[in-house]
Amino acid sequence: MTYHNPALGACGQINGDEDPVVAISHLLFDEGATPNPNKNPHCNRMIRAWRNGNAPIVVRVVDRCVRCKHDDIDVSPSSFAQLVNLANGNVYVQWEWA
Repeated sequence: MTYHNPALGACGQINGDEDPVVAISHLLFDEGATPNPNKNPHCNRMIRAWRNGNAPIVVRVVDRCVRCKHDDIDVSPSSFAQLVNLANGNVYVQWEWA
């Protein structure tokens, strides 16, 4: 898991650093490719992620991450900070569709 500063995402929504949102790998996002990316079936799906027994976070898919590997997720800073200090930057988490 990494974090980024959300803005206008591939799902056509504008979000910010405090929103509980996630970008999924372009590989995963593109499995549901449609002519209009705003109608991708992954848009607005919920993901539950956790680390080391911490309480999970729940985030909504709003974007695709071009630099991510298939199962990587890239969350907003506020969501990342709920699991680990932002200084860590890139950490292993488990996640599932919620």
